[in-house]
Amino acid sequence: DDRKAALKSLDASIATFTEKARAENPAAYANPTKIDAEVFYNSFHPFRWAYVLYMLSAVLLLFVWITNKPKLMSVVWSVAGLAFLLHIFGFAIRVYLSERPPVSNMYETVVWVAFGAIIFAAILEVIYKFKFILLAGLLVSTFSMVIADVAPAILDPTIQPLEPVLRSNYWLLVHVMTITISYAAFFLAFVLSDVSLIYFLRGEEKNREKIKAVSLAINRSIQIGVVFLAPGIILGGIWADYSWGRFWGWDPKETWALIVLLGYIAVLHGRLVGWIKDFGMAATGVGAFALVIMAWY
Repeated sequence: DDRKAALKSLDASIATFTEKARAENPAAYANPTKIDAEVFYNSFHPFRWAYVLYMLSAVLLLFVWITNKPKLMSVVWSVAGLAFLLHIFGFAIRVYLSERPPVSNMYETVVWVAFGAIIFAAILEVIYKFKFILLAGLLVSTFSMVIADVAPAILDPTIQPLEPVLRSNYWLLVHVMTITISYAAFFLAFVLSDVSLIYFLRGEEKNREKIKAVSLAINRSIQIGVVFLAPGIILGGIWADYSWGRFWGWDPKETWALIVLLGYIAVLHGRLVGWIKDFGMAATGVGAFALVIMAWY
């Protein structure tokens, strides 16, 4: 009883202090609606529920693939769609709380890459209907969001203020979101390349048609990544000129972004002229992603 009375007294004191602080300087005191929204966000964990559903849809897709029951694909799409809506909901709350695009730290970029991977996989799946493309996208999204959720010491999920020089919603939107969405396409190509290598291990001749299909999907994913990465680098240079007075400074981030672009352009050109065949696409799809990891980190 004494403890309950003490807690009640403490709550009353906090409420009194809050009212006086807000009356003293309303503009500097936290918005109570945002406080409630952040408490709800931290207790509900929309991203956690999203990856649970992504994982479930991946398992369902594997079942459909193994049992050859295409009618169940509607269930897979429904579960994945629900996960995607939760993903958007999580982003919406973070944008509301931070008042900026959700790509301001490593944690947010990992979750954003998961978002981009499922979008690209869904688009390519609708076009080609290979099943393994959607599966690869679901695996990328699940893996990325699990890593983001279980490693808070490395990927800090808290919402922190940005450095003054980086406080530009415009450049966060057009540069950072563009760059990191390209990582999603390259990550998708990496998982598809692993699928292709599995087919090679199981027998190149008997899986010839499947290998051709996966190679096409790898090529399309890399093309999507390059289309986003190239303008993203140029926009980053413009932002650097705007913020620091120089377009290009050869710092590690800029240099590795350029290395990623040149590496994947080399893969696409090698494929175009016939130097890189199906096995080459699988091998370079895996190897070149190491460049992305370096630039991303």
